Amino acid sequence: MTKHSENTEPSNSTKPVLSEVYDEILKMYVGKDELRNWLCKPFSVGNLAIATNAHELIFFDKKLTKSELITCENENPQIILNNIPQERNQSFVLDIEKIEECFKNIPLVDVTKEVGEDIKCSECLGEGEVEWEYERWTKDMTCPKCDGDGYESTSKQVPAGEKEIDGLKLIDIKNSRFSVLMVDRLLKVRNLLNEKEITLVYQLQANKSTIFKIGNIEVLCMPMMKTESNNQDVVLNLA
Repeated sequence: MTKHSENTEPSNSTKPVLSEVYDEILKMYVGKDELRNWLCKPFSVGNLAIATNAHELIFFDKKLTKSELITCENENPQIILNNIPQERNQSFVLDIEKIEECFKNIPLVDVTKEVGEDIKCSECLGEGEVEWEYERWTKDMTCPKCDGDGYESTSKQVPAGEKEIDGLKLIDIKNSRFSVLMVDRLLKVRNLLNEKEITLVYQLQANKSTIFKIGNIEVLCMPMMKTESNNQDVVLNLA
């Protein structure tokens, strides 16, 4: 977890413009869903700047960013707004010191990237089988070109040369359970905005959305389901 001390504070000449900081924060929450391209870049709905990866949704007044945001390309943008509760029923300040201390003990894992692409076998067209024919007899057999795999080549996940905390570890915040990666992103937003607090401002049921507020920004996070099998992966409980 990167910390900024007073001795390493950048000079005014090197500090990023605040609007650029908001742009950077939006990019942290975009998705990678090829079937829903509108998730892959920040957008606006009404007066809000929004980015979402389908598990987290960040939103704030679009006047805070100088970027030309596209209008949401979802067929019904109102659905996005309907997912944001109007009520704010909590004021629970997260213990940052406790979180950062916990993160020191979470193992790091490789960040991976996808290389290559999935190319279907030109002989069997991805079926993995071809039809063998002799006079009036036919028989399905494993494709000799791809050995039944159906692909001539496939994409692979390979190490990208970076490390991140183990995303399988979990943190309980009040009555809900979150991936440490979600909490790590909240910390990064806090650091980028130079804010002191992260406040939980909305939460009802354990498996429903929770909203965190950091300065002028709010982040809606969908929790993990609490199960006996993932109890062992909980590394911190904030209640």
